[in-house]
Amino acid sequence: MKVKFLGTAAAEGFPAVFCNCDYCNALRKIGKGFRTRSQTIIDGKLLIDLPADTYMHFLQNGIKGDEIESLIITHSHADHYYPMELNMRGNGFSKNMKNAVLNLLLPSDCADKLNALYDSSKNTLTYSVFEPYKTVTFYDYNITPLPARHGWGN
Repeated sequence: MKVKFLGTAAAEGFPAVFCNCDYCNALRKIGKGFRTRSQTIIDGKLLIDLPADTYMHFLQNGIKGDEIESLIITHSHADHYYPMELNMRGNGFSKNMKNAVLNLLLPSDCADKLNALYDSSKNTLTYSVFEPYKTVTFYDYNITPLPARHGWGN
């Protein structure tokens, strides 16, 4: 199994967009060592989370989005799940994709957001909903979801 962390920061990133603390300003001055929002890729085909930084992660790491077969969304916080990005798959935005369908595994609240925001006429996604602590087989992987319990009231 090959695991690559694409982003390891919290929701605000580092340096934070609106922060002028000594640490953020020092990092801006150095011009490197920036940390983007959390995302991981496994074996070049399974993506964990879809933050707004996904586009930059793909560019920085030579990842072709159409080669991603599967996506697991861990929880509904915006720094882990930017569902509007999924509307960029298919007609008008993406042509000649290697994997025409992306398979998602996600919690029910994320599925609700997807149903509200995704243009299902594109037919480029399938999804399954997971339950905390219930192990599921998702392609070549056994996944045991754990509830996210941090910040923003949960």
